Amino acid sequence: MIERARASNMEPPTTKAAQAGSQEHAALSLGKGDDYLRMTMEREKQQFVSNQPYEARREAELYLRDEHGTPYFLGHPDQLIIAFDDAALVQDVKTGPDCDMDYWRDQLENYAALMAHNYRTRFPILGQVISKFHGVIRFSFEMDEVISKTEKIKAFALGILPNELTPGPWCRYCNARLICDNAEKDFSHPLALSDMPRGEPGARVVEKLKLLIALAKERVDWYEAQVTQDPKFLDGIYEMSKGKELGEITDAQAAIKVLGDSVLHTDSLQVSYARIRDHLVKTSGISKKDAKEALKEILGELLVFKTTKGSLRKANEPAPIEIENGSQR
Repeated sequence: MIERARASNMEPPTTKAAQAGSQEHAALSLGKGDDYLRMTMEREKQQFVSNQPYEARREAELYLRDEHGTPYFLGHPDQLIIAFDDAALVQDVKTGPDCDMDYWRDQLENYAALMAHNYRTRFPILGQVISKFHGVIRFSFEMDEVISKTEKIKAFALGILPNELTPGPWCRYCNARLICDNAEKDFSHPLALSDMPRGEPGARVVEKLKLLIALAKERVDWYEAQVTQDPKFLDGIYEMSKGKELGEITDAQAAIKVLGDSVLHTDSLQVSYARIRDHLVKTSGISKKDAKEALKEILGELLVFKTTKGSLRKANEPAPIEIENGSQR
């Protein structure tokens, strides 16, 4: 069904089931959820490790990175297990009735590439699809298969191989969406806010979102520093916008005395430069620029101006226009 939807560029008929599956995956990651899936994962894990020490991770986010450490592919195996002798097993849970062996093998092979890239593993790397409707399906990936898969993923990421995949709503389930030009063109069906998880799974989503915000800010700040030093750092595609000049009154009590003796009569206003300036514009019918100059003359050293740091913007985008009420458009 999913393949027919891809071919016709339609919403997959299993979307609601996929959303329910996401909730079931979240429960399983917490050691809860469907008894069959949970107990089967545990049984297969124990059979794999036997009596060896092992490391097991659920919902681990793994990356393929280039020589500079920049990630170009990611995946979230439901569970990965690495035994003391470096044997590796990756498990993926399927909660719906669809059966797509080719897709499942491709997905598990992606995970095998991620595991080999991030951990010391011996081959073959074993893969298991644990399906609520079809039982346990087993795969095995030799070293040459994993190396070939890794090189193919990198070739797609770097644009060496043409990307002829059909974009559509299914792009949101694809681990390659971050580097796929086709997904970028059609990624127009985000998960509805009403479908976001609640409770403990929701709290975990919030934690990851906050981490993403922090990571994004750190990297944007770095790029802003580079472009500030070298405007051609991003080939002129992005540039630093001019910072905004903000006025600040250094001594509120002294300013009240000065303004009280002036024609402004603003002693009842909250003492801030923006409020006093806007009051002067309103009562005197002058422009903000003229009000600024008047206040500089009246307040003298009591009024100082600081310029905020600019921000990155595309070079061909017009600067925001400040209108009379102080907002931008």
